[in-house]
Amino acid sequence: MKGKQILIAGILAGVVIEVIALIFSEFAQWIWEYDMLELGGMRTADDPLMVLFFIHPWVLGFALAFAHPYFNRTLAESTGGKVEYSAC
Repeated sequence: MKGKQILIAGILAGVVIEVIALIFSEFAQWIWEYDMLELGGMRTADDPLMVLFFIHPWVLGFALAFAHPYFNRTLAESTGGKVEYSAC
């Protein structure tokens, strides 16, 4: 059951992170016109390592979904309050 909760929370967190990144990227493009892939130090879009650049929101989302129950318990104990775990 926990695996299903982590999977759903990771996918949702990845989508939320991606949407927020796209909004801020469009806002930055509106102010300063630039192409992310033409900046110095960026690899070409067809480089296999660039897959990591494009999937990092979901990797971060799954990592946060996995770590959340451990930190949630610790925060609840340190504040003296009762914080319940909910994956979604």
